[in-house]
Amino acid sequence: MPLHRKKIFRLPPPPPATIYVRPGYNRVLAEEFEALKLKRVELVKDKVEAHSQGDARKLRVQGG
Repeated sequence: MPLHRKKIFRLPPPPPATIYVRPGYNRVLAEEFEALKLKRVELVKDKVEAHSQGDARKLRVQGG
């Protein structure tokens, strides 16, 4: 039974690598994330203000 080099010296699968995306994609994600953070800050301010006025209204989170 002949030994085949392919079967003996098979390389292991490569480790997970970085996924490369088009230039500027991470910047777009960062800008969207920053916008979401600002939106959340505004929602929290509105909720605190409503609470301080004794208003127990529910704030609706708008999908986007």
